[in-house]
Formats: sequence, structure tokens, C-alpha cells
Amino acid sequence: LSDFNEIPFLAIQEGNYFGELDVFFGDEGKRRFTCRAKTDSEVLVLGLSDFLILLEKYPAQVQQLFKNSNKRFKQTVKDQNKVRKRIRKSIFNIATFTFEKNSDSSQSIDEEP
Repeated sequence: LSDFNEIPFLAIQEGNYFGELDVFFGDEGKRRFTCRAKTDSEVLVLGLSDFLILLEKYPAQVQQLFKNSNKRFKQTVKDQNKVRKRIRKSIFNIATFTFEKNSDSSQSIDEEP
């Protein structure tokens, strides 16, 4: 990863899909995530108009896609909350360590240095 802001979140296997939430709920053509392949890959990109055609032709499959996306979204929120909790805990531990390291435990707060 070339940039600190790039954090691997999900590994997708061959034959799977991603980005459907952006098609359902995002602005046409705008994506919130970046995907990078480890190997040469072929991808199929569907916009909202393409997706609406699929919805008309294959409603049962699209309904299943919505169900799977809902499960994935709920798991994503849980995973994000776990990461946030770990980050808060790490920041607290660093702040506590720094405070303890920089303070003299034998000196009272009321005493002059």
C-alpha cells in the first residue's frame, strides 16, 4: 500500500462482487471505495441504468442481491465499530503512557516544581 490512508478492508474472491451499495444508494458515477487487484483481473462495471435493466429482467436475483448487500452492510458497520473501538483504546493507552512517563509520581499536583 502506497498511502497510509489506504487500509485493506475486504478481500473479494473470484466471481464475487462489490460496490453495489454505491449503485443502490450513491450518486451515479461516484464511488466511495477503491479496489485494487493482486493479480490481473477482469471486472464488469454496472451503472444504475444497467442495474435497472437487470432488475426488470431478473427481479428474484436482484432481490437476493439486496438481501446479501444488507447483510454485508450490517457486517461492515459492525467491523467499522470494532476498528473505531480499537483506535480509541490505542489512543487512550498512548495518552496514558505519555502522561505517566512525563509526570513525576512522587510530586503532588499542588506542589511547585
